[in-house]
Amino acid sequence: MVVVHFGGSADQENYLDIYESWNATFRIYSPQAEYFGGSWAVSTPVLVAN
Repeated sequence: MVVVHFGGSADQENYLDIYESWNATFRIYSPQAEYFGGSWAVSTPVLVAN
């Protein structure tokens, strides 16, 4: 699992500043056959704290 902090305190690990019209981009490193074959999908983000 990867934890990313959107907004909040810039002192947090993996902090990303949020601004109007922001979006998220997923980068694929060393894609496997599932990616190229179309069976891999981006997981739905889950809010774990507010």
